[in-house]
Amino acid sequence: MHHRQKTKTITLNCCIATLLWLSSALAWALPVPSLCFDWDDNIMRMHTVIVIFHKQTHEEVELSTHLFAQVKDQVGKVGTPYEDYEYDYNAVTGSYRYFRDQTHVNHFLVDIKHLLANHTPEQWQGPMWAQFVRALSHPDTAREVRVITTRGHTSPSMMEALRYLQSLGLIRYLPVEDNLHGVNQPRYDGILPRNPADAKAILMQQIIDKLDADVITDEFFELTNSEGTGRARQRLWKYSDDDVKYITTALSVLGKGVAAGRWKDTKIMIFYTGPANTTLAPGAYVLTGNGTPRLATEAEVLELDELHNYIHCRAALEPSGG
Repeated sequence: MHHRQKTKTITLNCCIATLLWLSSALAWALPVPSLCFDWDDNIMRMHTVIVIFHKQTHEEVELSTHLFAQVKDQVGKVGTPYEDYEYDYNAVTGSYRYFRDQTHVNHFLVDIKHLLANHTPEQWQGPMWAQFVRALSHPDTAREVRVITTRGHTSPSMMEALRYLQSLGLIRYLPVEDNLHGVNQPRYDGILPRNPADAKAILMQQIIDKLDADVITDEFFELTNSEGTGRARQRLWKYSDDDVKYITTALSVLGKGVAAGRWKDTKIMIFYTGPANTTLAPGAYVLTGNGTPRLATEAEVLELDELHNYIHCRAALEPSGG
């Protein structure tokens, strides 16, 4: 009984602190932020391999997703270590066969089970795992969680894997099945471009279009504005990815939309979670009004946590039935 009272007191103190932080908004209802995640090496450090083939001998070489993100543009290019190799796009026997659903085999689920059985949490948890779990810890935020991955698994196959994670107690709630987007799955054939970076960016545009259709009201909290110069009532849309090419494409495509006034009331925050390189440093970026990215401040990143705290606190303070 003493433990329960102590836990309740700590929760209440957390709620009071969070509500005080948000008190300047003068509103109780809160539109939930939209959180989108890449999967591989972002949520989980999967061990699924991409297979490349020697042009002459057809010898197979397996690449981890982490290595693939760094060398994929070198395959078949003269002067690179992979100039003698090529991709095979056959869905059953080719380079991405383990990233597709096969007859009676859900490779996504199989790989996750193998990963959890053979590796420690420190080894398989990606940089956004904790944020993913937090987003799925409340039904309101879970409904606004999306996965945008280059994998070709169907949404039901991905949901089956998430149900497995839920059965283990690793996540509490599930996202909406239609919000699980493998851009190479059959339902997007002829709808999204074959280039995965472009496909992801176009899908992001469509998601933000729907989000931006909601009218901004006084119920929206004032957060740091897109320019970083003050505060404004805006929707918050966030995406994270470890692949620099996908991130730079998203920043470019979405930046043009922002500059054109396509999403006037939505704050777009993009997290690059991959290794440092000459193109982009790891970190959170916000698209400003002219479409150019700026580094988000630490306070802005913490605002996302505070919004989640508020949602949880609101639920904790609401009287329970019975």
